[in-house]
Amino acid sequence: MTKVGHSVVWIFSKFIFMVRLIRAFILLILICIVVNAYAQDDYRIYHRWINNAERCFFLDGKTDSAYRYYDMAFSKFDFVFAKDCFMAAQIACYNKSDKYISYLRKGFKNGLRPDHLKYSRVLAPLIKDSTVFKKKFNDYRELRKIYLKRINAVVLKQVIKHVSQDQSEKNFIYSDKDWEGENAYAKKLGRHISFIEALLKQVGFPGDKLLGIDQADIMKELGYDSSDYIDLYNLIYKDPKYHTGRGQFEICDDCISHEHVFALLFHQVCAYWLFSKDWEKLIISGEVHPREVAMLYDEFAELYYANADQVRNKKIANIFGCGSICLPGCYKTDQFTDYKSPNCSAHITDSLRMALYINTLAVDSAKYIFGDIHGFKTKFGFRNCR
Repeated sequence: MTKVGHSVVWIFSKFIFMVRLIRAFILLILICIVVNAYAQDDYRIYHRWINNAERCFFLDGKTDSAYRYYDMAFSKFDFVFAKDCFMAAQIACYNKSDKYISYLRKGFKNGLRPDHLKYSRVLAPLIKDSTVFKKKFNDYRELRKIYLKRINAVVLKQVIKHVSQDQSEKNFIYSDKDWEGENAYAKKLGRHISFIEALLKQVGFPGDKLLGIDQADIMKELGYDSSDYIDLYNLIYKDPKYHTGRGQFEICDDCISHEHVFALLFHQVCAYWLFSKDWEKLIISGEVHPREVAMLYDEFAELYYANADQVRNKKIANIFGCGSICLPGCYKTDQFTDYKSPNCSAHITDSLRMALYINTLAVDSAKYIFGDIHGFKTKFGFRNCR
């Protein structure tokens, strides 16, 4: 081969090499784009990162690693669960890190209010001097506007109406001998469950992402008068004929979640079963928190505990349309449930938790102990399930 021929071959081989290199580079970019889009859409990733952050700090004592996981979750996902920002801010503030500022700003964008900080002994000092706080968070009003704009006020108004009606209907005399009251209530509750089913098809699940977190006067702030829970109590359900109390219409402000709708779902003891085909996709889309699904699962599974009153529970299952199925184990996310079932061993519980993107019992235990000692708020949501 001539010298010119060698040069041509060399140039051609270099050209092929560069083409392959460019293709590989483009492929890498596309993979990064796909992974980033996947992370944005799939909240299973979000919950894994949040779980890792809590495990690193509360169980492993690795604070910097906890920050990295929180930073990944809060930067990749626009909507986040406000209680996670609250927890991250507590960790940063406890360690005298300025990172609490960015964590709270992310929280304010997702429904946290300065008044929420009083529920943590670690964060409460931040709001003692309102002037200093306003200077540090001078964009709070703008962040609040972003949050309020995300709330579907029309749906929220309907949800408040249905939950309030359910609160007025649930107070009947229970009797294991006379099931008329239970049957009548189940029929009334059916209307509200049908409403939830319709919402799922039309706009999505009525949780934090769609409706924000519970607030006593949220409808007034959104421009709707006489539409908050306590307004409906004062206007309608204060009447003695409804057998209700003011407490049924008050907001759990320190729950830092949209928890009132879960009271309605909890009353339908088979809610987990009724929506069983939806939970996975609702977790993936960020519309429901895994621990709330676990709480409803435990409520349902309790009907089939081996040591339960099987005659009574079978009657309840028939009335509320549970069917007959024995679920394995439990999640132990509801502090008010008596977990005496032999299926609720720590090993089974942790296996179920990991499959549903929930931290292990060991992490939860370490978190609660640390919180009690150092003044952290560690429990959130309906029945403290989060």
